[in-house]
Amino acid sequence: MAVCGSPAENTGLDDEVRLVLYGLQRQADDGPCTQAKPWGWNVEESHKHAAWAGLGKLAPMEAMRLFVRTLEEEQVLYWNVCAKNEILWSSSG
Repeated sequence: MAVCGSPAENTGLDDEVRLVLYGLQRQADDGPCTQAKPWGWNVEESHKHAAWAGLGKLAPMEAMRLFVRTLEEEQVLYWNVCAKNEILWSSSG
């Protein structure tokens, strides 16, 4: 089965939205953040950690629901493009 690329790989999302999606994805996949905060000089990892840790004890299912809702609001055509790519991928195999 083909898997559509991560929304972070697609253009059109600003960094703030990508961080929100990252945090929600981690929360949905791994639950609340238990990792130590990275060093401050590692700016990208610090922002990612803050996005995930900021969700606190949000339930994984709620994080998944918010991820999908946020993605649909930010990239209305994401699912259409994803479906077309899957059809192209399956017909080329």
